[in-house]
Amino acid sequence: FLFNSGFQSVVGPLSGTSKKYQVCYSTTTPNWTPATAGTEMDSAYTDCGTNIKGVYSMNDGMAADIYASINRHHESGLPLTGQDAQPDGLGRILKHEQGMTVFKNVKFEADSAAQVAANWINGKGLPKNYKKSCGIACAQANGHHVPSALFTPESITLSNVADPVKAGFDTWGGGSGVCASVGINSSAPYCGLPH
Repeated sequence: FLFNSGFQSVVGPLSGTSKKYQVCYSTTTPNWTPATAGTEMDSAYTDCGTNIKGVYSMNDGMAADIYASINRHHESGLPLTGQDAQPDGLGRILKHEQGMTVFKNVKFEADSAAQVAANWINGKGLPKNYKKSCGIACAQANGHHVPSALFTPESITLSNVADPVKAGFDTWGGGSGVCASVGINSSAPYCGLPH
């Protein structure tokens, strides 16, 4: 809901009467299931043909299967987004198969949660970085607001693709590292690819 609201707040006005952009195909993927997202991308090709100029995917897992569909339709180079800075998302960025992902450093969230726990144990209120009214960012579906600490996510592109690795969130090597996740047998920084 929140991701779609953000997308609509930017693209909606540009795809209305101005016709700067046209949304040819839009769907909500149940449970953000990657295989379903890939099938939905195939349906987008059925509906839109080769008029697709970019794909907004709400996470890297779905972006993997969406990219597989794009590749099946011989449309390499089509702008594709993701989110979560998963190893395979970073790898697709290095291979120019995905344009960006979003990195939310969980260390900030963990530190903030630890502050809440310490304050609760010591009988204090919420830490200063918690906001009690922060609009749609901390609204629940029922319209109530939940006090929240909000951190700025980082847009990850080819220019800063190493940031999640530097933060200790991902690794280049290993069985679940960036390189292995996209079929590259390397543990070198940037999987040995130009960056």
